[in-house]
Order: sequence, then C-alpha cells, then structure tokens
Amino acid sequence: MKADLERMRSLLTQMQTNLAFVGSTTTPLNHEFELAIEMWRVLIAQMERHVQEMARTRGGNKPK
Repeated sequence: MKADLERMRSLLTQMQTNLAFVGSTTTPLNHEFELAIEMWRVLIAQMERHVQEMARTRGGNKPK
C-alpha cells in the first residue's frame, strides 16, 4: 500500500504540473482538473491515515 501511495503522489504531482499548461484559469477544463486534483488529495490523505492506523495497531499488538 505504501508503494501505491508513492505512485499516487507522483501522478498527482504530474497532474498539478500539467494543470499549468491548460491555459486560462477560468475555463471549465481548468476547473475540472482542479476538482480531480483535489479528489486525489483527499483519497491520498485517507489512505495515509489508514496506513498510519494499521502501523499503530500492529505496533500495539507486538509480543514483548
């Protein structure tokens, strides 16, 4: 899952970079890209929280 998150972050960075080439910031296409980028940010943040929770849960269940 961590590898998937890294790949998703990389793709998000590419999307943000490509947004600069769309042109006018007031077009529907630009807005659509902004919405897609925000959706990916939300999903990545959710997955990061999930990974952290999994690590915390596993850390608490380790035998001493």
